[in-house]
Amino acid sequence: MGVHIAVYRGTEVEVLYKREPGKMRHGGNCLVKAGDVVRLGTEAIHAITADGSGQSHAIHVYEGPLTQIDRSLFDWTTGAKVEFSMENFHAMARRKTSMTEFS
Repeated sequence: MGVHIAVYRGTEVEVLYKREPGKMRHGGNCLVKAGDVVRLGTEAIHAITADGSGQSHAIHVYEGPLTQIDRSLFDWTTGAKVEFSMENFHAMARRKTSMTEFS
């Protein structure tokens, strides 16, 4: 399902990934600044973080019933699908300083 992301304070970094057999590959970063709106397509896999040391504030508007679809998380190392739950989401959270996408 596609999503529109509108940032209204700060800058949000969309960390984009591509799924490949046996792994996830970093596909680039997209900066979304206050006042900007971007759309990610139905196949997008992304993580978000704020740019710099400040916070970012954004609204994510999904193009459908988000609570009624099968959502997945992806293992950072293997790229394997992991069932989406808030427990798994929090367990898999990473700090920006540990992300190779920013080194």
